[in-house]
Amino acid sequence: ELFQSALLGHDDIMDRDATRRGRDSIYEQFRVRARSEGITDDLHVGQSLGICVGDIAFFIAFEILAGLRVDEAARTRIGALSSRELQYVGIAQMADVYRGALLRFAESGAAVAEETLKVYLYKTGRYTFSLPLMIGAVLGGADESLIAALERIGEQMGVLFQIRDDEIGLFGDQAGAGKPIGSDVREGKKTMHYAALIQCVDAADRKRLAEIFGNRAAGDDDIEWIRALVESSGARTSVEKTAARYASSARRAIAALEGASERGRRTLGALLEYTMRRDK
Repeated sequence: ELFQSALLGHDDIMDRDATRRGRDSIYEQFRVRARSEGITDDLHVGQSLGICVGDIAFFIAFEILAGLRVDEAARTRIGALSSRELQYVGIAQMADVYRGALLRFAESGAAVAEETLKVYLYKTGRYTFSLPLMIGAVLGGADESLIAALERIGEQMGVLFQIRDDEIGLFGDQAGAGKPIGSDVREGKKTMHYAALIQCVDAADRKRLAEIFGNRAAGDDDIEWIRALVESSGARTSVEKTAARYASSARRAIAALEGASERGRRTLGALLEYTMRRDK
C-alpha cells in the first residue's frame, strides 16, 4: 500500500492530475494549503511536498520489509524483489512521460501498441500484481516453479488492469472513476485506444486527433468526439479483444497452477474477474 500510494502520488504530479479517488491528490492538497496561507508559488510548493511525501512512503515501506520476522534469506529476497520492481516502474514511467510528450501520428499503430503494452507491463502490471504475488509465495515457502508461475499470472492480470484503467478513464463515470474523464487524452498518453485509433482512421480524423491529443485545453466536446470515434472506428472493440486475450491466458495459467490449493485458484480467479469488470 505504501509503494502504491507513493507511486500514485508521484504519478499525479507528472500527469498533472489534481484529483485522485474523488478527492484532491496529495500534491493538490498541499497546493491548496499553501495558497490558503498566502504562498504565491503554491503549485511548486505543492508538487515539491508531494514528491517528498512519496519518497518518505518508499523508505517507510522498506523499513517495514527489513523488519519482517522471517528467515534472513526470505527477507533479503523480498527486499531485492521490491527494489527491482520499483526500478522497472521508474524506467517505464520515464518512457510513459516522454512518449506522452511526442506527437507521432505518422508511425504505425502496431508499433505504438507494442510499446504501450511494454510500458503497461513494467509501469503497472508487475509491481501491482506480480510483486505481491511473489512476496506472498516467498513468505509461504513456495517452490521456484510456483513463484515463477505466479509472476507470469501477475503480468497478465497487471496489463489487463491497466487496459481496464484506460477504458474507465475514457468511458467511465467521473464520480466513480475518481478522476477527470479524458485526462489521458489531454496529457497525450499513448494508450491502447490511441494505438487502435491511429490504425483505422482517415487523414481528416488524424488531423483533428493531432489537435486534441496532448492539448491541455481540450474541451468536453473534444473528449466526446474522441469517445465517439473510438466506438465508431472499431478501436474500442479492438482493445476489448486484446484484453480478452490477456484474460484467457491468465485463466489458463491459473487452472494449470501446480502446487496451489483449490482455494488459491478460486481467489486468483476472483481477482481476475474483478480486474476485468471494475469501474473505478
